[in-house]
Amino acid sequence: MAKVEVFIPSSIRKDKNVSKVQIEALSLRELIEELHKNNIVERERLLDEKGEIKRLINIYVNGKIERNLDVKLNDGDEVSFIPIVAGG
Repeated sequence: MAKVEVFIPSSIRKDKNVSKVQIEALSLRELIEELHKNNIVERERLLDEKGEIKRLINIYVNGKIERNLDVKLNDGDEVSFIPIVAGG
């Protein structure tokens, strides 16, 4: 298991007082499940009904956008979930 640091903006997390957490996970898919199980983020805020990353959510792993939920995570990785701001 890789221990990763996760940044979650207040707009998508349940606990508005916690912006960073450390979670152990092997992949982004597993990371999202752990965040959901630990009552940090509702899965539905990040994934669509097909289980894919929502179109208006960007996930960054070590500063690079990642859309593959099965990408391997390593110890010390930094993961950020960033909602895309849209509108006029």
